[in-house]
Amino acid sequence: MATCRDVVSKAYRLAGIVALGDDPTADEADLGMEALQSMFDTWVSGGMFGRLTDVYKTAAYTALEGERVQTSGSPTITIPTTYAEDGQAGTDRPPYDLALIEVQDGSTRNRWLYDRSGWVDLVGLTLNSTCPLADRGLNGFAACLAEEIAGPFGDIPARLRLSASGFRQAISYKLGSTRPARTAQYF
Repeated sequence: MATCRDVVSKAYRLAGIVALGDDPTADEADLGMEALQSMFDTWVSGGMFGRLTDVYKTAAYTALEGERVQTSGSPTITIPTTYAEDGQAGTDRPPYDLALIEVQDGSTRNRWLYDRSGWVDLVGLTLNSTCPLADRGLNGFAACLAEEIAGPFGDIPARLRLSASGFRQAISYKLGSTRPARTAQYF
């Protein structure tokens, strides 16, 4: 599993900012980590993992996929490891891959993304954290970050832009995982 440091270092190398075999300086690594966190924040707010339904809770609650739970009074919000399919007991399934749950309690915010086999919090990552999504294509993911960090240093090659675009498309379409069936809504 790649760490955030691995992704940041690869992004700097792909962008041609750091030479092959070298590591980013501490300042470059910190800037790369800020860019990585910003990229996740932008993807969430831009709907990369789907739209979130706002709910407000003042008592203990088990969050559903695709919810932004706002709380008052510090109730316990459970992020479940299984859901009953169609609300029927005995038909448990894991959360859908790339499902998102956001929990906001006053000034505290957590963004839980289901990344293949478990929930990972997209908030508060460090350079030594295991990097969410990195095992879905390290080059494509690092190319996305290279686009983010290249601004102050120059532009990146078109082939990296294509790699980044392909990675973002694969994540946003969620083609590699089972999704719930869509139902038509008539007005």
